[in-house]
Amino acid sequence: MLLLMTSIDSPDSGIERRTADLKTLAGILQDTTGVDASEITPDTNLVEDLHISSLSLIETTVRAEEALGVQLEDEHVLSFNTVGDFLDYVDGLRVLSAREKTGAQ
Repeated sequence: MLLLMTSIDSPDSGIERRTADLKTLAGILQDTTGVDASEITPDTNLVEDLHISSLSLIETTVRAEEALGVQLEDEHVLSFNTVGDFLDYVDGLRVLSAREKTGAQ
């Protein structure tokens, strides 16, 4: 448990994890939309820049759940505007999960 809390609380590991998550999500989005992963940033707009449909977003969500090890709610995902919104939600889920595991509030 200590390692889990340390990795969440450490700024360096948080940045590294978010960078890894972005790389993973960008790869999934590249497969889904055809936009090169190197062009996808947290500021990339899912609809305006990637032209992603709601169906493609759900497909992306399923793949992201498997790749990132989180359970995403479709109604939340459908409200995301940017890749950063997606990453923020994943970060929030991980924090909540860590708190539940340690009993912290």
